[in-house]
Amino acid sequence: MSSQGQTTRGIRRLLQRLNKEAKLPIYVLCDGDPYGVYIYSVLKFGSISLAHMADVLAVPEVRYLGITADDMIKYDMKKHFIKFKDVDIERLKQISQYEWFKNNKAWQRQFKMMKEFGAKVEIQALSSKGISFISDNYLPEKIKSKDWID
Repeated sequence: MSSQGQTTRGIRRLLQRLNKEAKLPIYVLCDGDPYGVYIYSVLKFGSISLAHMADVLAVPEVRYLGITADDMIKYDMKKHFIKFKDVDIERLKQISQYEWFKNNKAWQRQFKMMKEFGAKVEIQALSSKGISFISDNYLPEKIKSKDWID
C-alpha cells in the first residue's frame, strides 16, 4: 500500500487493523531522509497533533525497511546523494529529539550518519541496480535477515 507521503488517518487505521486483526506484519519502505523517518514515526507512535487517537491509529509493531545510512554505504549510493537543505537539517534535529528516538541507539546512529553525509537518498535510487531490484532483492533480503529498525 502506498500513502504517497504522510499517511492519512484512514490508511493508518487500516494498517493497524491488518496488523492487529489479521496478524500481518507492517513494514515502512521510504526514502532515506528525515521525512521518511518522520512518516515511519507517525505510523509507529501516532502524530503529536492526534496523540489522543494513537490507540486507534498507531501501529507499534511497524518496522522500518526504508533506506538507512547503512544501505547508502552497502549499495554504494553516493552518486545518488541529494544534498541536505536547511529544512532537512532542521527536521533531522527535531526527530532525533523525539522521546521515542532520543534513547534509541540504532536510530541515533542513523541520524549521526545522515548528518555526516549531509545528504539524503530517494528510494528510486535503488532502481539503478535494476528495474526489479527493490522487489526481487532489496526487500526480500532485508526481511529475511531481519534488517529493519524498530
